[in-house]
Order: sequence, then structure tokens, then C-alpha cells
Amino acid sequence: MLRSAASQGSWATWLPITCLGTLLAGLGAFAIPCSPQDGFFPTFGWSCAFVSFVASLAAWPAVKHRDQGLSPAESVTHFAKVVALLLGVTAALIQLVILLMTAIPFAVDLINGYPWQTYPRFGFGPQGLWVLGLIFASCTIGLIATGDRRLFICHLWITVMIAAWGCLLAPSFRFTATGFYHRTGNTLWLQVCASALTTLAAMAGRTNRLIQADRRGRIESPAETAAWFALEASCGGLALMNVLLAGYHLAVPMALLEGGYRSGFLATTGSAFLAAFACLQLGLRRPVGYLLDIGLTLVTLGIAAAACAFIWDRRESLAEFYPRVFTALVWGGNLAAAGWTAMTLWCRSKRDTLENPDWYAAVAPHARRSGFLALAFSLLVSALMGVWPRLPSIAATDDSIGRVTTGLAANLALILAARWSARRLGGLSLHLLELLAVLSAMGFLAARVLPFASR
Repeated sequence: MLRSAASQGSWATWLPITCLGTLLAGLGAFAIPCSPQDGFFPTFGWSCAFVSFVASLAAWPAVKHRDQGLSPAESVTHFAKVVALLLGVTAALIQLVILLMTAIPFAVDLINGYPWQTYPRFGFGPQGLWVLGLIFASCTIGLIATGDRRLFICHLWITVMIAAWGCLLAPSFRFTATGFYHRTGNTLWLQVCASALTTLAAMAGRTNRLIQADRRGRIESPAETAAWFALEASCGGLALMNVLLAGYHLAVPMALLEGGYRSGFLATTGSAFLAAFACLQLGLRRPVGYLLDIGLTLVTLGIAAAACAFIWDRRESLAEFYPRVFTALVWGGNLAAAGWTAMTLWCRSKRDTLENPDWYAAVAPHARRSGFLALAFSLLVSALMGVWPRLPSIAATDDSIGRVTTGLAANLALILAARWSARRLGGLSLHLLELLAVLSAMGFLAARVLPFASR
């Protein structure tokens, strides 16, 4: 019925039907079960998403029969296509604003380390998932009808919003019966979702017909170039989110389910490596600077988290647990720095080969930069480990024979890694890191040998 009317009908035939359908869709959208305190904008967002979905269904016949001589300027279904696009974008922006306004107090809770008693929800609730689901369905209809693979990027970010919305539905802290509170670990689930979406986007983009590059990295049409660059930027943004979440989970260890801290470190390790695989898969094809830097940084954080996963969980306070985490992080950073130094030397040795010398010359500076950042990361953690027992709020002295031995060994490994990198790669910055590593080791030993004053 729609197909025959789209190919034979006129503006006068379809205009009343489209207007009536849009009106009924809008009235039906306002009938959703929203609480009075949700306000106008969540309900308006639902209405826009619902009308966009109905309009995308109405626009399907015109798109499917656009080669039969039907003028888009005279087609009502073309008008429905424009309505679906505008209202879909409006609904997505409304949901994005609500999500950001909810994420701000959520981030404040995480930074402060304790929950707020009350804060406004701005209409945030489970009904927002229905709105995002309708927007996703509208994009799916547009993708099937037009075959424009650039809509895949819209699918990706709507899915990211759905994942973030679902993770933020759970509170960041949960109170116990005794009045204490603990973290729920929903940021770990957010990192797992972000890394999975990054990998799926990279793999789907590489196999996509419209945005697939050849082995030399050349892309034929401008539309493919825009879609490819949008895919790279989207994967880079998601990977950067993984960098921030991985750094937070290394600074604030979390227990996932009932597995203790080790499960949290393992989840961080897997997520970091998965997102790094996606970035390097896109960045190494034709070297893209920011993707290589983010990917190598994620590998460094993944190695550091893997080193922390070897820590044996004990029933001890965080003041006693953190020094062992610091030691593991220093070892992980040292290992990553040694690996990036070796990679830099290997790339430099391949620059004179006949096969892809420009590729090796482009990758070498990023590997060297990642090695420097890994050493700086280890040095920062080592300095914090050195002054940890002298902090006013820390009661643990951290001066047992085992702790002094393992901490000093990690500092000596840092000095050797910095020395090897400075000698093989050169540069004033690496020699400065070597000097600072020696000072950090001396400070670690002095902070535990000197007597503690009464607190």
C-alpha cells in the first residue's frame, strides 16, 4: 500500500495522512508514564523520538523508490525524512543534556569519595532508555533504507549513550545496614562497555564497504573519507574515555562482584587491552598519531593493572594496601617502558629497509614518547610511595623488612629502566628522569629509616 502510493500518489493524497499520523504519534508520545517531577524536557524528548520513528517509517517508501522518477521536492515522504532527521537529532540532544547533567554530580561523588545525600535527577530514569531505543531504531531504518554507512557512526554514539545511561542508573555508592557505604563498581562496567564498543566499532568499520581503506591507506571518495575520519575520531574518543577510567581504577582500586580487588584489576586490564587493540588496529594501518598515542598508553595502563592483579588480597586497611599497589604499578610501568624502548630501537633499525620505511619512521616517535610517559608514570608512583607513610592522614608506617625490600627493588628497577632508555635513545628528558629516579629511591629509603615523630 505504501509502496504503490509512494510511486503513484501526489502531495494532496499523502499530506493529510502524514499530518494525521504525526499528530497521533505526538499525542501518543505524551501518554508515556512519566512522573510529574520529570518536567517538560524528558517528555518532549520522548515525543520527538517517537515522532522521528514514525516519520522514518513514512519516509522509507520514498527512499526505496527514489529511482522511479519521484521528485523529492514534491514528495511528502521526503518531508517525513526531514522531520525524522530533525526530531531525531533534537531527541538525542535532549537525552545528551540530561545525561551530562546527571553525570556531573556522579563525577563529584567519585572525586570526593563519599556520596551526596540528595541531588536533582533532572528527569533521569529508566524511561530514557526507551527514548534512546527509539532513536536507535530510527537510525536503523535510515541505514536499511538509504544504505548510507555513515549512519553507523550515529549508531555507535547512541549505543554509547545507552551504555552510559544504564551504568548511571545504579548509584555510585551503596549504604550498608551499619551506616557505612562502599562503591558499587558501576564505573568498571562503564569501562568494560566502552572498550567493547570501541573494539566492535573498529572491527565493523574495517569490514564496512564504504569506509574500508586499501592496504596503502587510500580512500577513494570524499564520503568515504569523511566516514573513515569520523570512525577514527569516534574510536579515539571512546579510547580516551577508557584511559580516564583505567587511570581512575588504578588510583582507586575497586572490587568487582565478590572477587575482591583482583577482579577489579583484571577487568581494568582486559578493558584496557581490548580498547588498545581497537586503537592500534586503526592507527597502525596508516599511522594516525593520536590513535597510536592513546593505544600505547592503554597498553601501559593495562600492563600496570595486570601487575596489580598479582597482589594477594588480605584483610587490611587501604593505608596498608596502597603501598603494595604502588610497588606493582612501578613494576608495570618499568616493564612497559622497557618494551617501548625496545620497540623504538626496532623501528629505527627498520627505517633503512626497502619495505615500508616511512611506516617505521612514523611509528618510532610514538613508541619513544610512550616509553617516556611510562617512565614518568613509574616515577610519579614511586615518589608517592616514598612519602606515603609521612602523610598526615596515614597511620601505617610501611617500614617492615618485606615492604622495604620490595619497594627498594622496584625503585632500582626504575633506575635501570631509565638508565637503559637514556643510554640507547638519548635526550635530556630521559637523563633527567634517571636523576629523579635516583632521588626517589633515596627518599623512599630515608622515609622508612628515619624515626617517625609522634602524630
